[in-house]
Amino acid sequence: MYCVEVAIGSEQFAKRMRKLPCAMTLRGIEGKRELRKRVSVDEVHEAVAELKDERWEEFSGRHGDWGLPLFLWGARLLCGVTLRELGEVAGGRSETAVGMAIKRFADRATRTRALRQKQKQLFEMLDVKP
Repeated sequence: MYCVEVAIGSEQFAKRMRKLPCAMTLRGIEGKRELRKRVSVDEVHEAVAELKDERWEEFSGRHGDWGLPLFLWGARLLCGVTLRELGEVAGGRSETAVGMAIKRFADRATRTRALRQKQKQLFEMLDVKP
């Protein structure tokens, strides 16, 4: 992932900003979650349901369905929420289960063109860039 740095201010301020790595990938940066928030969890929820052309209740518990993992992956990436918060939204799942679902979905998407297409469609629906 590339990080573009733009700083407006004094030269001293610009030097301090250059020392900071990209907020998307660094642990310990105050306010990082706020920087990651691009859309709300509800917007991702609605977009995935629209992609699936089903109600959330119909597909969220279905074994092997790509809808819930796509939601978890998209919400984690675009909403700045924690794994615990995602687990609560997704029906009381544990942080570990949510993290593994996201990792497995991301791995499967690298090998499956159809899932990559769904990821792309989700970004387009939410009008965000990857």
